[in-house]
Amino acid sequence: MLECNLSAYIRVFLVIIGGKLVENKKEQKSGEKKGKSKANRIGFHKRLENAWRGFRYRGEVRLMSLGIVVGLIVGLGVVIFTYMIDYLTDTIYSNKNSELKWNLIYLAAPPLGGLAVGIVTKLALETRGDGIPESLEALYFHGGRIRTRVPFVKAIATSITIGTGGSAGREGPCSQIGAGLGSIISRFLNLRFEERRMLAAAGICSGISATFNAPLGGALFGFEVLVGVMQPFALVLIVLASITASTVMVHFRGANPAIELPFFRFDDSLQMFLFALLGLCAGFIAFSWVRLFDFIEDLFEKIDLPPEIKPALGGLVVGVIAFGGVTEITGQGYDVMKNMIKGELTLITLVGFLIFKMIATGSTCGSGGSGGAFAPSLFLGVAWGAIFGEIMVSIGLISEADKEMVAIVAMGAVFSGAARAPIASTVLLFEMTGEFSLLPPLLAANILSYALAIFLIGEADIYHIRLYKRGLRMKRGHLLDILDETKVQDVMTVPVETLPDSMPVGEAVEIFMKGKHTGYPIVNKDGELVGIVTFSDIRNTLQNPDIDLKTTTLGELFTSGVITIKPHETMHHVMDRMFKYGIGRLPVVLLTNPKKPIGIVTKTDLMKAHELMLLDRETWEKIFFKKPPEKEKKKIDKQNTV
Repeated sequence: MLECNLSAYIRVFLVIIGGKLVENKKEQKSGEKKGKSKANRIGFHKRLENAWRGFRYRGEVRLMSLGIVVGLIVGLGVVIFTYMIDYLTDTIYSNKNSELKWNLIYLAAPPLGGLAVGIVTKLALETRGDGIPESLEALYFHGGRIRTRVPFVKAIATSITIGTGGSAGREGPCSQIGAGLGSIISRFLNLRFEERRMLAAAGICSGISATFNAPLGGALFGFEVLVGVMQPFALVLIVLASITASTVMVHFRGANPAIELPFFRFDDSLQMFLFALLGLCAGFIAFSWVRLFDFIEDLFEKIDLPPEIKPALGGLVVGVIAFGGVTEITGQGYDVMKNMIKGELTLITLVGFLIFKMIATGSTCGSGGSGGAFAPSLFLGVAWGAIFGEIMVSIGLISEADKEMVAIVAMGAVFSGAARAPIASTVLLFEMTGEFSLLPPLLAANILSYALAIFLIGEADIYHIRLYKRGLRMKRGHLLDILDETKVQDVMTVPVETLPDSMPVGEAVEIFMKGKHTGYPIVNKDGELVGIVTFSDIRNTLQNPDIDLKTTTLGELFTSGVITIKPHETMHHVMDRMFKYGIGRLPVVLLTNPKKPIGIVTKTDLMKAHELMLLDRETWEKIFFKKPPEKEKKKIDKQNTV
């Protein structure tokens, strides 16, 4: 029945698309006719108006059909991606000939895999890391546009990372793969701005739903964490895509979820106080996890090595931990989670898992490896729940049979605090257990963990903190304004015109008199930024009789500290610095070389952004993005990736 419904939706989609093409051809032929009377023209306008009124409903049907198509394609993509991970993992770690050889494989495979990932991700730098922050950036700052190569490079890179033993999950990469496939479909059909975003969002959520076989939890996770506030119809589209992707996954991989949880029943209301304490402690664990992840990522950024080598260094950290005997921290860790839930491990072992998993995942993802933090967050939650359960059993507050339930609740609570998704994590675990009585302790622990994590960290969860560091400011799915959506690299003037520091002031006066610009960056003989000179500076200099315009150079007068901006920062940062320092322009410098000017942004760009804030997003997208010439754009992209 479900397959018939899907086929019917696809047929409706094709008929509507075909009907639209026929209408366009008829309108084109009618427009070519000449000598129409005024009455005929009025009749045509009336017919066009009536067609537009009916098109709103048809447009929703078309989008729902597209949502199903996205779910089908993303579901197939996730199936293939999962098989790739399983094949590589089984190939590398299946043969246990000797203990020494086994340990050497654990030591060598992660760094070698990291080296391969560093090379592969050069094809698309946005495939490094988790995948969810990159999907979020594409959704809100690029109108849902993702390059065609991204989902394919991401699948290969993440398969290598996890397959060779890197400590990461596949859920974040699945979201980026889904978003990329949704973007490809929207570009192929030349959809509008908001429609592109909705299809990309549907791809994100369907990727999460497929990997967990939890369509409602995946949809809510995407809507709560990734998508935020969009058009109400977007939720319908997302649910359709999520259900379809999960159905495809079930068809190929079976109905078993990623983690098969035991059946149990919560029937002791007095234990709610323990679950409340568990949730508060889980919030602190989530806080520690996010901060450590951020610290390790910053640490790898400061290491003076080529970006292609850093994933190998992160893999080496994982390899050393595994070689030391803690092999359970490699890969996604689902099998280890099952053992922890069953209570088969000692307290010391659980504490070791908790600490080393944080370090291993931070090293894998923070070094530029391709993998997600979703599964590791669940791993940390189960480890903490198992520790808490062991402590409560030892002091007699719960029985041995209750330890499994404590571990399950803690799994959702830690993830809720780390990702700021209390409702989605509750629904996700409910779908995986199917037990209604679990909802009260789950909700209590998740919400308390969420509240404490917000108190300790603020809005910077494990996904958004990476965007904040790039200068992309958001607040739970809400863009603050157009200035926060717009990167400096999208509006800066390139190539930038500079003046040498050896130029006499008199020659600079002649340049300013031509009136082309009112300010120029000053560079030395190596092309490095040393200062900036403006029209007001020149005017003040002319009023000083002690300055010889022929012999005094710009470098002698205007090489004091210069305020700069980087291309990945937003126009909001531009506004802050202009008002703070009372300046009207900011040189744009390379990410890798803060002395190399590549463009300039002025108050005119800032004022234009404010004027266009009142326009609709599609008009703003067309007008505001002053793309640099293709030659200059390629040059800047190449410099920024050095």
